[in-house]
Amino acid sequence: MVHEIIRAEHIQKMFDRNQVLMDAWLHVLEGQTVGIVGLDNSGKTTFMRILAGQLGFDGGDIYLEGVKIPSARRDILSGKVAYLGSENSLVDELSIADNLCVLKNHPIRDFIVRKKKIRENSEKILKRVHVDARPGSPCSILEDNEKQRLEIAKVLAGGARLVILDCTGHTYNDQDIRELKELICSSYEKGVAFIFIHSNLEYVMQLSDEILVLKDGRSVRRLPKNKFDKQLIYKWMVGYEIKENNLYDRKKLPDAKEILRLAEVTSDRLKQISLEVKEGEIVGILSLSSRWNQEFIDILMGEARIESGGIYRNGQAVNRQFLRDRGTVRNRTCFMHKANIKEELFENLPVSQNYVFLAQQKAAKTPLGILSRKIEMHLENEKAEDLGFSPDILKKHVEQLTNKELFELYIGEIKLFHPELLVLMNPTENSDVLLKEQIIGEIVRMAEDGIGILMISANFKEMSAICDRIIIVRKGTVNGVVDRRDFSTVNMNLYLE
Repeated sequence: MVHEIIRAEHIQKMFDRNQVLMDAWLHVLEGQTVGIVGLDNSGKTTFMRILAGQLGFDGGDIYLEGVKIPSARRDILSGKVAYLGSENSLVDELSIADNLCVLKNHPIRDFIVRKKKIRENSEKILKRVHVDARPGSPCSILEDNEKQRLEIAKVLAGGARLVILDCTGHTYNDQDIRELKELICSSYEKGVAFIFIHSNLEYVMQLSDEILVLKDGRSVRRLPKNKFDKQLIYKWMVGYEIKENNLYDRKKLPDAKEILRLAEVTSDRLKQISLEVKEGEIVGILSLSSRWNQEFIDILMGEARIESGGIYRNGQAVNRQFLRDRGTVRNRTCFMHKANIKEELFENLPVSQNYVFLAQQKAAKTPLGILSRKIEMHLENEKAEDLGFSPDILKKHVEQLTNKELFELYIGEIKLFHPELLVLMNPTENSDVLLKEQIIGEIVRMAEDGIGILMISANFKEMSAICDRIIIVRKGTVNGVVDRRDFSTVNMNLYLE
C-alpha cells in the first residue's frame, strides 16, 4: 500500500491585507513527484514554504503522514519536509566533504571520525549524484545544478521524507534533467517524495508524475502523467488558450555593419573564441556551463583579462577601459545578465529615482546635477508608455514590483539609452509563460530596430526560435557554429557531449 506523506486542504494565507492563498490544496504520496505550475504571484512559493514549516497559515489543514499539524507546530513539518529554493545553502569556501559533513543525523556528522571515513562517504555521495569532483575540492568549482543535486543528497541524508525543489531560477539541459530524474527515482525506494516547481513547463512534465495548477492563490486542477497536455495546462494557468511561437521572422537590415567581433580571444576559462555580431542580428552562444557563460559576460564588461586575441567594436580594437565604460556615448552597450534585475536597483527607492541613478552611472562624464534634471524632465514630459511601462511604475518602490514590471523597467532603460549592442544571459529565467513571450517579443523588436544582440543561454529551443546562428561552446572552446537554416536538422547534443 502506498502511504500518503502530506496532504493540505483549503490553505489560506494573508500578508498584511493581501490574500496570497485562498484555497490551496494538494496531496503527495511516497515515491511520487508532483509538479506545481502557475503564473508569477499565483502563490506557489508561499504554499511550498508553508508545507515546509517556514511560514504559518491562517486557515485550512495540513496532515503529515496522517497526523494533523497545527500552524503553531510548524516545526514538525520542517523536520520532515525540506524546501530547496533557487539559492543553494552550500558554502563555496568549504570543501565538498566539509559541506556534506555538516549534516543532522548523517554518518559523517561526527567530526571525530577519521578523515578517511569522511572522504569515503563523500565519494559515495558524489558518485550517486553524478558529480565528477574530488571531496577535497572547494564547492565553488561546481556548476549550479551539481550543487543542487548535492543539496538533495544532504537533505535526504538528514531524514527528509518530502523534498520541495523550487527551481524557477535554474537552467537545465537534457543531461541535467536525466541526472536529476535518476536521483529522484533512486530515492523512491526509500519512501521519499518530491515536489518540483519551475517556470519551464517542459521540465515539469518530464520530471513529474502529476501536475497541480495554481491560479490566483487557488489550486484549480490536477492532471496525471498520462493526460499531460501542454496547451491545456497553459489554459488553466492563464485562463485562456495560449500558443507558443516556434519561429520569429523579422526584417533583415541591408548592408548591416559589424558591431562586435571577438578574434581568437583566450582568457582563464575560454580558449580561442571567435564570433561577430552585426546590426539587427541575434547571435546565440549555447553553453551548458554557468561559469563559462559568466566569463563571456566578464570579458565583454572589461572585468576579466584576456590573455590573447582581440575585441573589436565597429571595426576598431578596444581595450578593457573602453569595455568598462559601457552604456556611455562612446560604448553603447547594455547588459541584461542577472536573473534577478532587482540586484542592480535600490529596493527602498521609487523607480523614478532609480532611473536617475542608473542614468548617472551610464554617462559619468555629464555633470550629475544637469543629468538628473534632464532625466526627471524626460520622465515628466514624455509618456512612460513610450519607454514600455505604465506610469504607475514610476511611483512604486522597486521591492513592490512584479517580475513583469521589473522587465518593463529594464526595457525602458534600454530604450532610454539607445544601445547598439545588447548582451543577454538567460533572459527568460524566472519568467512564466506570458512574461517569456513578452521578453522574446521585445528581443525580436529590438533586433528589428537595428540593435545587435548577443544571447548567452543553455536553452537551445528558445534560442533557435529567434537567433540567426548559434555558436556551441563546450569546455570553453567553440565546438561548432550552426546557421538558422540548419537548426531543425542538427542534433545539438552531438556538439555538447
